[in-house]
Amino acid sequence: PRTRISSTNTCGEVVHYISVVPGGHHHHSTSSGSPAVIFPHGGPHSVTTTGFNAAAAFFVQLGFSCHLVNYRGSLSWGQAAIKALKGRCGDVDVADCAQVAEDIVSRGFGLANRMFFLGGSHSGFIGAHLAGQYPTLFNAYSLRNPVTNIAAMAAATDIADWCLEELGLPGASEFPAQLGLDAESAKAAMETMFAASPHAYVHSVVRPVLQCIGDSDRRVPPFQARQYHAALLERGIDAKLLVYPGQGHPISKPDMEGDVYVNTARWFALYDSASDYTISAMTS
Repeated sequence: PRTRISSTNTCGEVVHYISVVPGGHHHHSTSSGSPAVIFPHGGPHSVTTTGFNAAAAFFVQLGFSCHLVNYRGSLSWGQAAIKALKGRCGDVDVADCAQVAEDIVSRGFGLANRMFFLGGSHSGFIGAHLAGQYPTLFNAYSLRNPVTNIAAMAAATDIADWCLEELGLPGASEFPAQLGLDAESAKAAMETMFAASPHAYVHSVVRPVLQCIGDSDRRVPPFQARQYHAALLERGIDAKLLVYPGQGHPISKPDMEGDVYVNTARWFALYDSASDYTISAMTS
């Protein structure tokens, strides 16, 4: 069953999400202590609908409740909602997902000690932020091609405008001139980009992080995940990096996309003390 839910925080701000729970559960009932996975969309200016979602179908079959977050900046709630994210990436989008995690516990969709995060691209960025900003909220993370250091990515990505516009900085067309003419402004822009990046919070991460990346990704170059992975290992955090050859940003080849899901479930099971889910096709 699927339920569309709106949750209002103490500041009166509304976040929308879709909950998909194992058969037999309803929005007003408990999910019998089942694990929960938060899965926001990427973009960030996209939206999750009630249509078929392969990741949700996979995890619900394993007994998870799956919660698809439409954080501020998502489409379908008007221009004001879209603009609410500009200049606040790594802030309001992250806070909205944290709010959903707390909300699903209060609604009986899952237990606070069986909470997991799955995300890719911008939602991988959100997940890495959550790992640092809310260190004990989730048991473990699975991130696909996540943005981890915007300052380093700006000169290497095929969407440099994303690095600038989403943070409220001068657009990509103006930025090269600014770099050449005003060193102080360029320095300030780079500092803004790093401050809005998950890498700025890596020192606070305490929970395990799996990253799955395509070695041919031009949108979020693979060095983003490699640098973040190295930083996690230096801090003694349980971390794993899976590299998919020939894959770009989506990791969309069917067997490799499926492998991401299977390895994610295995990763979550390692850090779920009450895990009772199995996949017969799992292999080492």
